[in-house]
Amino acid sequence: MLTLDEAIERWAFWRINGECVAAGSYTTGERVQAGEVSVKNKPAPLIDDSVEGMVEAAVMSLSPSQKSVVVIEYRADSRLAHMQTQYHRAAAVSMNHRNYRSNLSKARLNLSIKTGFPRL
Repeated sequence: MLTLDEAIERWAFWRINGECVAAGSYTTGERVQAGEVSVKNKPAPLIDDSVEGMVEAAVMSLSPSQKSVVVIEYRADSRLAHMQTQYHRAAAVSMNHRNYRSNLSKARLNLSIKTGFPRL
């Protein structure tokens, strides 16, 4: 069985390679919220029982601060590859290192509960 970290790593790779964008995913949702894309009719929800789809659904249900910490920590956005330390990643989401680590810990707990993948 996969661990939570392995599942999230697979999700991040899947997300960076654009496979979830075609499915109307988190990235598209961010663009809609930012006003870059307008949506007149919502598409029918897609059922995705893959590991990546399960993690995507769980990430989408996190609080905004936890969601941004997971995306940046696991570099699930190709623009984040250069951020090598948690201090840099924390600064990028306007958090101090302690809050960043706290949000990451809470997010990992929530993701483990929602997906069933064990944390190690």
